Amino acid sequence: MKKMLVLLFVLSAMVVQADVLEEIDRAVEKLGSFASHTVPDEADLYLVITPFLSDRSGENLLGNRLKSELELYLASTFSKTRILDHGEGLNAFSLTGEIQAYSDRVRIICKVFRPDGSLSGGTRVEILRSSELELLLQKEPSSLSWGVTPEHEAAGLDDDPFEPDDIPGFELEVPNLGSSYPGSENSSFARILTPGDIDRFRFYQPDAGTVVLETITAIDTQLLLYREGEKIPFAVNDNWGETARIEAVLEEGYYIAEILAYDFDSEGKYTLNITLSGQANDRFEPDNARELAQIILPGGRQERALLPGDEDWVELSFTVPGFYQLFTTGLQLDTSLKLVNERGLEITHDDDSGELTNAHVGFFLGRSRFYAKITTKNNSSGPYSLHFAQLEPKQLFPNGTVIKLEPQATPHYLRLRILQAGKYVLQAKGEQKPPTFSIFILPQMRAYQSDVSLGATSSHLLDLTSGDFLLRVKDSDGKQILVCIAAEGSPCGPMGE
Repeated sequence: MKKMLVLLFVLSAMVVQADVLEEIDRAVEKLGSFASHTVPDEADLYLVITPFLSDRSGENLLGNRLKSELELYLASTFSKTRILDHGEGLNAFSLTGEIQAYSDRVRIICKVFRPDGSLSGGTRVEILRSSELELLLQKEPSSLSWGVTPEHEAAGLDDDPFEPDDIPGFELEVPNLGSSYPGSENSSFARILTPGDIDRFRFYQPDAGTVVLETITAIDTQLLLYREGEKIPFAVNDNWGETARIEAVLEEGYYIAEILAYDFDSEGKYTLNITLSGQANDRFEPDNARELAQIILPGGRQERALLPGDEDWVELSFTVPGFYQLFTTGLQLDTSLKLVNERGLEITHDDDSGELTNAHVGFFLGRSRFYAKITTKNNSSGPYSLHFAQLEPKQLFPNGTVIKLEPQATPHYLRLRILQAGKYVLQAKGEQKPPTFSIFILPQMRAYQSDVSLGATSSHLLDLTSGDFLLRVKDSDGKQILVCIAAEGSPCGPMGE
């Protein structure tokens, strides 16, 4: 009797396994027939079959088996079209698959895209859930563990304290206390994506309004936005640079944001910025890297905004070489400006030289292409204005003549031409405090000396070569400044009491 029970149990397990294999074969037959009738069988034509991914666990055993079986099926069906598992081109169709798990069945969605990216067609097939199928729905064994691996540590990655959050019900809650608590509508999360990882965030939008989600990372990511309870995202943004961004007008309700790497095996750190207030939207995003810099023209003014941890990049476009200035205005942000050349090397920077807590830089544009990065301090967010205008520096002669610079909130810029190399004494006197100065060699705008305080003596010895220079002089209180420069041993004119 016991032997019969054991035999019946073994036969039952074999029947279950056979049923799952038959279901997979049936699915491959249907999907393969659809693909062979959708994709032409022609020479110099390719069909790329991408991994079948689960909407809950990413890559799993079932998806990998479906992909492998389909490759074999189509390779034996097509006589001219070549089957590939990666690659793209003008003559490449692509076949994608999604595995959607429901309470009693699994639905497999298959789509075929033409070489131009348009959808050629799609189909679906369903398999009833069973204990054997549940095993195939799990992630690949190599992806089941999570934590800090030796490779993880070698790459400088730390553990993600918000895990696990890959499945519905375990999302990371994004706080939003409403306008009564300023700043609560803006959140920033520093996290890590591991191979096959999906990070999920849940937030509540109390009123109809604009929401901005933005990832900053060096890896290619996908950013998806769902209404809670729905399986299909209504907004998707693929990150092919360093920023993925979704800006959407949402009705009141709960929403789910998902972040995953475009390449299943990718891993790396990223930052997600979320603003639920709608105040940090601007039309220039994404522009969080020099490669994504937006152009600004002389005489231009751009109305912009910054999120916590955000940065804006602009390219300074010009046709006529000359002196220019870039500065910010606004009341909400304490901005900083950094000017770099086309190789990313810093030319100059400024924090509070503009009006109030704004930034201001002056420079010469000649042969090089310049970029500017704008950031804000204290993790704040809000709007600001960016201005790009011409600059008219006064001429400073190295003959001891004193120039009076009238009070102003921004720095003064002076042109200096040295005909004979040698040592020169720069003198500058403010009404209350010693001024600071910087000197740049033209036309490259190479810094010679930066932010030097003249101190109690109000003078500084310079060893200058022949050529042209741009001198920046600043009084921290915006008061009047007296300036002169003369060869060492030659006197300057009267500098006042």
